[in-house]
Amino acid sequence: MTLRELLLNNDTQRSAATKIGISEGMVSLILAGKRTPSLRVAKRIAEIYKCDFNTIYEEDQHGI
Repeated sequence: MTLRELLLNNDTQRSAATKIGISEGMVSLILAGKRTPSLRVAKRIAEIYKCDFNTIYEEDQHGI
């Protein structure tokens, strides 16, 4: 499952942003592949959505 599927199958961008603690705009940039989540944000995503932390960066390198 991609990061996009993980976040948007469970939440809206706004809801995901609130849960993660970042702006809705930043979620949009991450999902569009224009920004890479910081270590803190990646850990938070993995924690909230119960996914493997490493897959967040692997997907980013191969395109979301």
